[in-house]
Amino acid sequence: MSLGFVARGLVMVLAAHGIISTLVALALVNVERRVLARGPSLPEGPARRLWRLRLAPTVAALAVAWIGVPLSYLRWEPGVDAEPAGPVALAAAGLGALLIASGGWRAATALWQTRRAHAALRRATRASLPSLPVPAFVVETPFPIVALVGLVRSRLFVAEAVRKACTADEFSAVIGHELAHARSRDNLRRIALIAAPDILGWMPAGARIQQAWAREAELAADETAARCPADRLHLASALVRVARLAGQPARRLPASALDGGEPIAERVRRLVDPPAPAGHPRVSPTARCVTIVALAGGAILLAPAAYAALEALMRIGLR
Repeated sequence: MSLGFVARGLVMVLAAHGIISTLVALALVNVERRVLARGPSLPEGPARRLWRLRLAPTVAALAVAWIGVPLSYLRWEPGVDAEPAGPVALAAAGLGALLIASGGWRAATALWQTRRAHAALRRATRASLPSLPVPAFVVETPFPIVALVGLVRSRLFVAEAVRKACTADEFSAVIGHELAHARSRDNLRRIALIAAPDILGWMPAGARIQQAWAREAELAADETAARCPADRLHLASALVRVARLAGQPARRLPASALDGGEPIAERVRRLVDPPAPAGHPRVSPTARCVTIVALAGGAILLAPAAYAALEALMRIGLR
């Protein structure tokens, strides 16, 4: 099959996306269970580390397929009007296109659900909560919801039943928990995990990493909202009150919720009896910069070889 200059370049980009993201995703499958088995012993910032782990195939594909390949293509491709592409390259490009389309579909579905949830909560609004960094509202709902809805301009919705059931200190701790989600941009992080265009989106391993991230994000928000022992007790008490009001497992929402279906017992236990710090060394900003520069330099040095491999892939299956 002969392709023009632009079409051939697009096939190479999509093929590289499919191959690179799949290879990295399969490598993650081999280490995913060992990473998740560490649980609370993970180094500081486990939610962010899990988030980066899940997005590693996407980041690798972005760097190689969507930056490295186009630059190499423009640099070394002679610009012939039409050149053939073999069936293997076309199949790899089809895989890349399918991964991107499925990630886009998951993101669109989650955004549609978010809009529906936001519209329903706005209709149920009975009052506003002033003097908060984000717009906050009291809603009348059957389920005792406490949720931060929205990606960029988030809004906080709190059920009237929760406000009535909690003491002033407990309610303040609940609000602090949701504001911690807002500061961490957890809703944006969640949609990025959902939309990641790689095969982990089709596999149980991807779902397990996403669930582990949601759990760690809740624990991180608990820690941020409850810095002192008294606040920890107030938040633990509020979690128990909300769980009793619910009377059933929470329905997962496309939002950061106080009770989003994660184990309440573990969160309460960690608040009441916090574990000792793991003592893992921090990675300095300098070391991170050196690592990024080294990876970028390695990608530049390997660009000719990668482009030659793609050219060979394009010829496989041609007579």
